[in-house]
Amino acid sequence: LLMNMEIQDSLTQDCQDMLKLTIGDFLLRPYKKVDELDYVKKLVQQYIQQKVMEFINHQEVLEKDALNLLNLLIYLLCLDKSVSHEALIVKRNCLKLMGIQEFSSEAQFQKPGEGVVLRNVTCQDCWYVEDLNPTRDPFLRESEGSWSCKECESHYNMERLEALLVKQVQRHIK
Repeated sequence: LLMNMEIQDSLTQDCQDMLKLTIGDFLLRPYKKVDELDYVKKLVQQYIQQKVMEFINHQEVLEKDALNLLNLLIYLLCLDKSVSHEALIVKRNCLKLMGIQEFSSEAQFQKPGEGVVLRNVTCQDCWYVEDLNPTRDPFLRESEGSWSCKECESHYNMERLEALLVKQVQRHIK
């Protein structure tokens, strides 16, 4: 489920990897225990907190990325009401470690927006129609100045796409 969530696209690759490992482990461990609920609560308070704090303290991780990971992880954990209290304690402890106030605006989870989506872009070679989302699609983000049709791989006219973007922004402003 999580591995295909668009919401994780707002995280850096390191944060995505950490999220997958932590959530994956969190989902599998309770099946190995008899008194599942108590074990899951301890798992959140101890194991998850330890993993997140280790990640936050990692020298190569930017504070902004660690905060995004923490907010998303706690948001996902709080979906399970039986561990939401423990998850919020983990968040409080991690925020304290980062020197961020618990109720500050930066500590609040904000679901990433859809970004800019060019709808119904038509390939001039094969007439394939697709939506392009340069803020979410890793293929478009990684390409350097040239986007290609997913069907036939011919390059889109970047001036035409730029004009579509400008038109979309002008419609939004009016």
